[in-house]
Amino acid sequence: MLKKWGVFFGLSIVCLMLFSVQAQAAISYTCYWDVINSSCNCSGPVNIVPGPGPQRGVVEVDMTNYTTLTVDVEFKTPQGYVLNIGDSETNNGHGGDAGTTSNDAELDIIAPIIAPPYPDFDDETKVLPAYLLNIPLRVFPNDFSYPEHPRPMLQVDNFLKPQGKTSAKFIIKAKYVNSTNNSQNATLQSAYLLRLENVDLERPGGMNDKKWWIGVNRVICDPYGVRVGQGVTWIKFTLN
Repeated sequence: MLKKWGVFFGLSIVCLMLFSVQAQAAISYTCYWDVINSSCNCSGPVNIVPGPGPQRGVVEVDMTNYTTLTVDVEFKTPQGYVLNIGDSETNNGHGGDAGTTSNDAELDIIAPIIAPPYPDFDDETKVLPAYLLNIPLRVFPNDFSYPEHPRPMLQVDNFLKPQGKTSAKFIIKAKYVNSTNNSQNATLQSAYLLRLENVDLERPGGMNDKKWWIGVNRVICDPYGVRVGQGVTWIKFTLN
């Protein structure tokens, strides 16, 4: 009898372990978007709305069942509004949004458009000014940060190469952002960063406030189609 009970408990432990592994797998979601080749396998919690034009769009990420969003991005020769990750569906770069919500923290990467005629171009050395070669990553806090905190709260200069390829990873949680590229690593923690709590009284009752948005080769909200750019070639989303 004792032997049978031992076998029973052993099988029970194995079943519990298998269930635990399956449960962990169930709460993780990964998909990719090959921006250049218009290939994508995203669905469910990651919804992509393409446009304006080819090779850009807005990604709606439903974080209801998740706590961490990891975004792996491949960039090549970026120009204009390259990447925008925010807490508000009306984030539009440079900090803030169109006034729809106070939970409007955002991250942006905006590259100078390097095209002739070049301002401040030195004809003798044929060297572009440094400000045209600097492509920074900026992280802006939400409206609740006024007036104590700087805007942006974080700026990482030369985050992208103006020419050639850069690989970058962004790990985002409530009140936390970590950004890495080929040679830099920056982390920011603050109560004024992207949130997942339903605490925004400006939203209609019952609206899901556990969504984040990503503008790819554009800002998140751009009704006139002018804050656009290029440079993101491939992007992977991982939700945990």
